[in-house]
Amino acid sequence: QRQFVERIRTAIDRMRMLLSDLVQVTAMEMGELTLTPAPIDLVQCVEEAVTHVGGTLREKDLGLRLDFPDEAPAVMGEQGALVQILVHLLSNAAGASPDGAEIAVTARVVDAEPTGFLLLSVKDKGEGVSPVDLGRVFEPLYRADSSLISGLGESSVGLSLVRSLCEELSGRVWVESQPGDGSTLSVLLPLAGATPAVPAAASPEEAGAIPAKATSPSPES
Repeated sequence: QRQFVERIRTAIDRMRMLLSDLVQVTAMEMGELTLTPAPIDLVQCVEEAVTHVGGTLREKDLGLRLDFPDEAPAVMGEQGALVQILVHLLSNAAGASPDGAEIAVTARVVDAEPTGFLLLSVKDKGEGVSPVDLGRVFEPLYRADSSLISGLGESSVGLSLVRSLCEELSGRVWVESQPGDGSTLSVLLPLAGATPAVPAAASPEEAGAIPAKATSPSPES
């Protein structure tokens, strides 16, 4: 009975989040929603996001591995927005991963002159996304007018909202994936005190490199 109630609650939470996402995406597209960046605690945001997706993690018996610096620096952002970003990245990883798998969340500081950034990545153990679908990962996925992306846990507007929120916070988001080897979704956000400008670079996999676009992987991927 407890498991049954837990599944109902998880489904209700998903429906509530979907409705909220649709409202926010519409508001941002119309320019009616703006964010005010301020220094925020990354660890606190991660803890809050994990609480939000706890039901899904338990339902699929998924493990969660966190790899953060000993002293995670403050990020320049908006707490509610960063929590939403993390919730959707974790939800996508949970949906893409098979039961009993492990999701890895890593964070590291990227020293890019003249500013610093935090690189936050979420890796799933799913089947991976086909190269032909990588360009659609951050587009809204409506069942009525577009085919769903195999290997992706998100099947609606969640990752589209992630992209909009990241750009609103002067950040970037991109995906790296190989069929059969899961996917890694990465977010780059300015550190507190940094000038909110993201320089372009050739490859996100190079040390300190920052991708210019959010909707496609690096040339080396």
